[in-house]
Amino acid sequence: MSKILLASTLLVTTATATLTKLASFDGVKGTTFKWSDMNDPVMGGKSTSTFAIDNQKKIGVFNGTCAIVPFLHAPGFAKVTTSGWFNKFADVSTYLDGWLELRVKSDKPTYGGYRVAFAAKDVPRTSKYGGGSFKAGFNLTDSTDFQIVQVPFSEFSYDWSGFTGRCDTKDPDGTQHHCCNSDKYCPTKAFLSSITDLEVWAEGAVGDFHLDIDYIGANTK
Repeated sequence: MSKILLASTLLVTTATATLTKLASFDGVKGTTFKWSDMNDPVMGGKSTSTFAIDNQKKIGVFNGTCAIVPFLHAPGFAKVTTSGWFNKFADVSTYLDGWLELRVKSDKPTYGGYRVAFAAKDVPRTSKYGGGSFKAGFNLTDSTDFQIVQVPFSEFSYDWSGFTGRCDTKDPDGTQHHCCNSDKYCPTKAFLSSITDLEVWAEGAVGDFHLDIDYIGANTK
């Protein structure tokens, strides 16, 4: 199994046996959910996106353009999230030392704003626009084939900026955000046992994006 280290994201060619799927698009009970699409026009932005489930290929297709929010003079966002009041995800608390895993394909692999997030019971909100979920960015190889992206749980933080989606930036009002550090702002076993939603974002970078999503899950060595 070949591995490529790109930024803090580990990309591999095949899944490993310890994978627990959290979401898929194949109709399997327990991992199949409704999804909704939201863009930054709710805050005056110009980003656009669509999300559709291809029942033949059994994938979710997230496609669009992240544009500048005029009054912010900065890139906005588009996102898809699981929807519904009674979603129940697998308990992946034993994967805390592992990673969130996505199997995806893209014809826009160089887009710089791909992010993934998960909400859980009692995750703090750190600002009016940010927090309430754990978020991390990920990169893709310059390939149009399916690739497996591994985002370590240690890279996720609930103190992310609503302006950039990142945990290492400062907001226009001076609020400094913080990445996972010495267990502060980090996922815990309690949070991984009570996931309530999954989110995939295009955020903080201008450009066209595209993701064919096969599954999202948790994995470890």
